[in-house]
Amino acid sequence: MIEFMMFSAVCLAIFVLAKNLGAQAQTRSLKPIRIETEEEKRRKQLAKKQQASRHYKD
Repeated sequence: MIEFMMFSAVCLAIFVLAKNLGAQAQTRSLKPIRIETEEEKRRKQLAKKQQASRHYKD
């Protein structure tokens, strides 16, 4: 019985560590994508402002 409890505790610890490592890897891979989307949002806003200013000039 004690051996089973030790085995289950080790498996749980490995599972938790693997889950944490997986979450860290996902956030690291998502960071550059997030920066690109922010830059794209800025570009879209600038384009909208430029189109609006052109529209008012005409």
